[in-house]
Amino acid sequence: MQAHSGQIRLSHSTMEIFHVCERKFQLERLLVGENEKQDYPATVFGKALGAGISSYLLHQDEDKAILETYLNYYPVLEEKQRSEESAMNMIRCMIPKLDMILQDYEVAFFNNKPAVELSFRVDIDEKFYYVGYVDIVLRNKWTGKFAIMEN
Repeated sequence: MQAHSGQIRLSHSTMEIFHVCERKFQLERLLVGENEKQDYPATVFGKALGAGISSYLLHQDEDKAILETYLNYYPVLEEKQRSEESAMNMIRCMIPKLDMILQDYEVAFFNNKPAVELSFRVDIDEKFYYVGYVDIVLRNKWTGKFAIMEN
């Protein structure tokens, strides 16, 4: 096996691998390099649900949020509890809770763009860097303070 040259990318998921099995982390991240990203029913479901939540918080339009959920359910990988239909129904059920959040918060905007699905990178040293994603940044209407909403 050849050692991976260049920087090593760390993330929440790679750190989970490390904490579960250091050897697996070594084999998958240090010796071989990045694996091709694979979609699973849970990740497809979560991505679609996140798109619907973000849409509702931005537009307060239930139909648009359900449509965004449907359009982002790709590739269609379903299992018993995770399906396009259950994701769209879940958005419908979440509307009252999202409306409660919207009483005090609104989606933040940075550089005239909604703070939704933001990525970040932190250079740890010359060998390692950490990447992550923030689902939504909210701004309190009364205090102006920011909050992170993870779906």
